[in-house]
Amino acid sequence: CIWPSGFSGPRCETRDACTPNPCLNGGTCMSNNVGGFACQCPPGFSGQRCEDRDPCASQPCMNQGTCMPQNGGFRCVCPPGFTGTRCEIRDACQSNPCMNGGTCQPINGNVGYQCICPSGFSGPRCETRDVCTPNPCLNGGTCISNNVGGFACQCPPGYSGQRCEDRDPCASQPCMNQGSCMPQNGGFRCVCPPGYTGTRCEIRDACQSNPCMNGGTCQSINGNIGYQCICPSGFSGPRCENRDPCAQNPCLNGGQCVANGLGGFTCVCVPPYSGERCQDCE
Repeated sequence: CIWPSGFSGPRCETRDACTPNPCLNGGTCMSNNVGGFACQCPPGFSGQRCEDRDPCASQPCMNQGTCMPQNGGFRCVCPPGFTGTRCEIRDACQSNPCMNGGTCQPINGNVGYQCICPSGFSGPRCETRDVCTPNPCLNGGTCISNNVGGFACQCPPGYSGQRCEDRDPCASQPCMNQGSCMPQNGGFRCVCPPGYTGTRCEIRDACQSNPCMNGGTCQSINGNIGYQCICPSGFSGPRCENRDPCAQNPCLNGGQCVANGLGGFTCVCVPPYSGERCQDCE
């Protein structure tokens, strides 16, 4: 038999399923010799007759993502470390940037990350050991990190030292009358203001008020509780307040001057002298 178009077989009994070509969009028809066919589709097309355009043909998935046709479109199955509709976003946490057991959390749409640090660590990547955890300060002191691996303790009242380990002997303000307390050999020493003495500045200096008059010199007595005045020549009294009328011996001719306690004097004359100042000879 001479086969007409669309038929084959010794007696032209077999219809050629590929004539005319049932495959669309340039697909190649492959007959299976039992009346059926299969279409070999060109890139970008799929379906039984190459009637469907393949959304994965352009390889839209980036970073080795796998393209899956879905509802007329496509879906990208991203490899570890990438996200996004086309696997275009690198997972900021993929490289495990957080140190010392920190937990990485993506932020800003997975463009950045933040590290949730475990106790005892800090820093953008938990790279800094927190010297304040556990708290090295004693007796309720507050630890303040200096961000260079060191710390300082802010001690509560009554304590001092690098770690607040020393009880402050000056905390109770033992010095009186505005004396300054100075820690010394485990105890304290009071630096007293002018006019005060004693281990706690509790004794007022009796001479502080300059009680001696007319150039008298004040001397503390009885443990600084009292004072005595050393009077200059010509003055007397507890405070050198009395001028001594006999200081210059106003009596003449060997007469003896006797003060009357009222600022005046009397001359006791020796014979044969008389007069107010023993100036007359009888």
